[in-house]
Amino acid sequence: RCKKIIDHMGGKMIESKDSLPDTVDLSALIEALHAQLPLEQHKRLSVSLPRDGQSIVAPREMLLSALKEMLKNAFDASDSSGSVHLEICEKNKATFFYVEDKGHGISDADLPHVVEPFFTTKDPGKGMGLGCFIVDLCARSMEGEFSISALPGKGTTALLKIPNRTAPRGRKQHAG
Repeated sequence: RCKKIIDHMGGKMIESKDSLPDTVDLSALIEALHAQLPLEQHKRLSVSLPRDGQSIVAPREMLLSALKEMLKNAFDASDSSGSVHLEICEKNKATFFYVEDKGHGISDADLPHVVEPFFTTKDPGKGMGLGCFIVDLCARSMEGEFSISALPGKGTTALLKIPNRTAPRGRKQHAG
């Protein structure tokens, strides 16, 4: 039953109107992310953008959802004063979104399972184990990749990589 629900969620996400690619201004995307963060987390987030005025072509809402999940996991893994860093860079015809925390990391045994639905390393009641699954689903929907590297006791880096695309004809640019 759970698998059917997850498959249905994935299908809805991929087929939604929010999955259509559009030109997305990265500065505006970061502003939208900040607006959805609690003030306490907003203060702990640092961001590095490639340059002012940078934009990419991607499904805005899907990308926003993936980044929110990545940040949520990073903040959950960090202590209440720990910083989280989001770096966005472009290279080799792709855009890379790195989210890095200085939390407890993930064990080598758990690392291969983080994208499985309902797998979580969080305490009971603290998470459903769907965040990384959703990010991975978004990445695959955008023909990209999602990966995690971690050092137990040192922190985790989550990477969302999406290919650069040209703007679809007849679509407006999203400011955010």
